[in-house]
Amino acid sequence: MDVRLLIEPRHWSAIPGYIWATFFFVFGSAVGSFLNVCIYRIPRGLSIVWPPSRCPACQYRIPWYLNIPILSWLMLGGRCRNCGAPIAFRYIAVELITALLFVGIWFFYWDKSPCLVLAYCVLVSGLVVASFIDAEHYIIPDEITIGGMIVGFIMSGLIPELHEKAGAVEGFGLGIWGIVVGVGIAYSVLWLGRLVFGRYRVQIPPNTKVFFGDAGVWVGNRMIPYEEVFNSTRDVIRCHARRVELVDRCYWDIMVRLSPRALQIG
Repeated sequence: MDVRLLIEPRHWSAIPGYIWATFFFVFGSAVGSFLNVCIYRIPRGLSIVWPPSRCPACQYRIPWYLNIPILSWLMLGGRCRNCGAPIAFRYIAVELITALLFVGIWFFYWDKSPCLVLAYCVLVSGLVVASFIDAEHYIIPDEITIGGMIVGFIMSGLIPELHEKAGAVEGFGLGIWGIVVGVGIAYSVLWLGRLVFGRYRVQIPPNTKVFFGDAGVWVGNRMIPYEEVFNSTRDVIRCHARRVELVDRCYWDIMVRLSPRALQIG
């Protein structure tokens, strides 16, 4: 039996549409559950594989029967079974959104190519993760951007239908052009942003203590993470300090320059 026949739309159409819709809804909600893991762990530098899902408040290990997409959140009333801490609405929202997106992708592309359905499911999964991380942390991790480019390039060759091409070589070629254009647009936006908003002045009240820690800059009682301060390794903080205290010495009335790589005094 030719395996290629199995991916032809005419064979898939023999199964009733409501069965496919149910399958993609369930499959999408399961993928959404994994995307929740990515959304929570990737910005915090945690493994998305280990340890298993736990309550962030009490570290209670969540058993499989309490980790059923959508249903578990509803049955638990949005609270941890062990400690009663609230479970963010974001968890059920991501699962439901992903499930509906997968159903929509199947509805629009099943009659063209099952491979297109798979490719677009991967695409929207990455977009969901990027969107929710960006909404919470105002960043899109390299694992998403660079990983997305690599996956997109591979899929361009394996699924040339993405570019309405018949050959893998043409697909890979267009994938390379896509990376070049995408990176070019990103750097153009970054360059224009620096040109227009490159310098940002902050007036700090007199006698305010500024402390440069391992994770961020403390201005009074407020800590600003370095990832919110530096967009690249070329960014620099310049400030005029009345007094600078180090471990073994002290400076008065001096200029301080801080970059992601070095601290320069004077």
